[in-house]
Amino acid sequence: HKASAQITSKNNRKTYHWLTQTEYVFPNDLDDQPLFDFVGKYENLQEDLCKLQFVKPHHLESFPKLYATNSRTSSIHNNKDFIKLINEIYEEDFINFNYEKRNI
Repeated sequence: HKASAQITSKNNRKTYHWLTQTEYVFPNDLDDQPLFDFVGKYENLQEDLCKLQFVKPHHLESFPKLYATNSRTSSIHNNKDFIKLINEIYEEDFINFNYEKRNI
């Protein structure tokens, strides 16, 4: 959490907005119990939500679709320094939630 530790609130604690998913789901330690019983992925949102007992198929009709990156943000996604920073900050997330890092 080298780079993300620099983003803090006035009382010197990281704000929830800037926590990595690993820090949020496992606030104490990876060996500790996670805060959630289930962690889904946006890429599989409808499938993952159907695994939850309280979600019914008709609840999913209005969920937003996942679209490809628009041209306005594509220059950021191709910036090698940006990719390197994201890979560094979210390294544990890539590992813990089974995502692949982008190669530079």
